[in-house]
Order: sequence, then C-alpha cells, then structure tokens
Amino acid sequence: MSMANPKAAFMVQMPTLKTIRFVAFAILFFFSLIVLSITSSLTQTNYSGASQYGLGIGTSLFTILATVIVLGLEAYAKPMWTSWTAIELSWLFLMVAFWAAIGGLASNDSNYTCNGLCFRYFTGGGYCTNTSYTVCQEFQVVAAFSWMNFVIIVGLFAWTLTVAIVASKRGDKFIWKSPAHSYETHAIYLDAPSPAFNSNPSLAKGKIVDLERARTPSPTPSI
Repeated sequence: MSMANPKAAFMVQMPTLKTIRFVAFAILFFFSLIVLSITSSLTQTNYSGASQYGLGIGTSLFTILATVIVLGLEAYAKPMWTSWTAIELSWLFLMVAFWAAIGGLASNDSNYTCNGLCFRYFTGGGYCTNTSYTVCQEFQVVAAFSWMNFVIIVGLFAWTLTVAIVASKRGDKFIWKSPAHSYETHAIYLDAPSPAFNSNPSLAKGKIVDLERARTPSPTPSI
C-alpha cells in the first residue's frame, strides 16, 4: 500500500469569502447608487456647504465602477490583477476613509444645521420651507447609507487582510498576487506550485520514464 506524501497532503483550510464578498459588493453597488443620486441633488441646492458633497459623488462613482468591473471580469474571465489581494486591499482601504468622511460630513450637517427636518434658524420663526425639509432629509439618508457602506467595507477589508496574513504566514507566497476569495473551497499548499511544464502529460510521462531508466541496472556487455 503506497503512502501519500504527508507534506503534500498537509493543507490549511481558510474561511469562506467568495459568496459573502459577492453579496457585499452587490449591496455596495446599490447603496452607492442611492448616495450618488442624493449627493448629486444636494450639490444643486442653495445650501452653503453643498459643494462639499462632490466628494460623495466621486466616492459613489468609484465604488460603483470598482464593484462592476471586479465582479464583471470575474464572471467572464479568469481572475485578473483587479482581483489580486494587494489591489483589493488598497482600494478598500481608500474607500474606508472616503465613506467615513462622507458619513461624518452628512451626520455633522444633520446634527448642527438641522433641527429634525428643518433648518435651525427657521425653528424660532415657527415655520419650515420645503427646501430645508428636503435638504435635512437628504442629510439623514446620505449619512445612513454612507455609514452602512463604511461598515461593509471595513468588514471586507478586515476579513481579506486576515485571510492574506494567515496564508502568508503558513507558506503561501502567492497570496498577494492572487484572489483571497479563491481559498473558499480548497486549501493552501505550503509548497510552491510546480512549474507549468510539469502539467503537460507527455513531458510528465517522459520524466517518469527517465526516472525509471535511472533505477535500471546497465546491461552487461555481450561477449
């Protein structure tokens, strides 16, 4: 009975990520569409700080494009550099900062500019304009969806980074230039993968023949 190579059989199981990542990207896409439409509306108002919400437009557009490009390429082609762990961690880190900035801006405006759904300086007069009602409502919506995007991206970043660090410490030298979610259903081998030419059946067969020939004693010369 042949014994399997214990080193080749030793595998490190990693947590599932692919499905959760897909769902998270889909949610980010739809939430970013909402923030994009509302921040675009805010920049058209007469509110003095409306121009600051251009950051929301840019961040929403980037998030939408990133999720569509990454998931689209993965659906129709083999994982490309856009799915590399190092690349994904880089843009997720940037999005953490930008979504936190948008959420903080909208929360601050909602708390200090508005009193409920009305501008504070209207409160004493006992009336509220339709514009102030709309703007204050938009502040609250932008803040809510921005913070939800922030939480989702922080979770994705933390999980992806954890997978990458664990894989790297356990011997995977290729994790940073490969998708972290590729470890969903199979394991990480501690040995580096064999060169591509070894997978060719004819070359592999020839290699086996050469090895067997090396073990066979040389024939004795005929007399």
